[in-house]
Amino acid sequence: MSGKNMQKKKLIDKNIIQKISIFFILLIVITLVLSINFFPDKILLKEGQICSKDILSPGDFGFVDLEATQILREKAAKSIKEVYDLNLANIENVEKEIDSFFLKIKEYQRKIDESIKETTANIAENDRRLTDDELNEMANEINEDLGLYISEQVIVGCLQLDNLSLEKIRVDIKSSVRKIMEQGIKKDDLEHAKKQLIREISEISLDHHDALIASEIATSLLLPSLFLNEEGTERRRQEAIASVDDVIRTIQKGQIIIRKGEVATSEDIAILNALGLKNPKINFSNIIGIIIITAICLLMVFLYLSYFYSDIYENVNKLILLVLFLFLLFCSLK
Repeated sequence: MSGKNMQKKKLIDKNIIQKISIFFILLIVITLVLSINFFPDKILLKEGQICSKDILSPGDFGFVDLEATQILREKAAKSIKEVYDLNLANIENVEKEIDSFFLKIKEYQRKIDESIKETTANIAENDRRLTDDELNEMANEINEDLGLYISEQVIVGCLQLDNLSLEKIRVDIKSSVRKIMEQGIKKDDLEHAKKQLIREISEISLDHHDALIASEIATSLLLPSLFLNEEGTERRRQEAIASVDDVIRTIQKGQIIIRKGEVATSEDIAILNALGLKNPKINFSNIIGIIIITAICLLMVFLYLSYFYSDIYENVNKLILLVLFLFLLFCSLK
């Protein structure tokens, strides 16, 4: 008796296992069939390739057009002019060089006078003059002492001028140089500024020869007075970039993104990436919902069969046949 009970118990356990297996197999199959639409196709299209089919938008989407936004931001940044600051120290340094130059000229004039007096002490006419080579040598010494590159001819001309003329030239140079430099001179505009300086000196000078000397000295000493403020320029450019709003593109459901036979452009690929069609994500929340609903429905079917059609429910073969029939019917409706 105990042997028959054991055998009956084994049959019951086997029957339960089979039913559970049928339940889970059916659950898996139905879930896969219902979830097939939740596994989006991955589009492998690359820029420059020909599209083999029409690619449609799966829904309404609004996304930031990164390429268009970047173009607008670059234009905004380029529209900002470079920020330059006036370097007052450079103006003062040039004025000091002008004063140093004329002090050096007067110093050498005194040396020339002393040299002439010494060498002509026994000559009644007192008309001793320095040679051109001696004057040129002095001009070289002045340039070397001051670190300048003024023409030797101009320096020699200065050495031969009287104090009144030298002072007039010095004042004209300082006023003209300050005026031009305060207007602002960029490094690339230095040559143009020198031409302006020459015109300015010509307008205020009374003697043409003195104007030529003054112009040569002034243009040799002129320096840029505007210097690029990189920090200020970058700050303004970043402000301009930040002021540009994102370009929003709207794609409606069913809208054709790329037509069959068209060559995919960078813009097309950007749209596919924005819509997630290049690397689609599986909607697991929907799939879990399908699993739960399907499990509940199957459980209700199995309970219904066990109460009202127990002969089918207890017969595994009939149950499998019924399941296959329902599955085929479901697939045909799907």
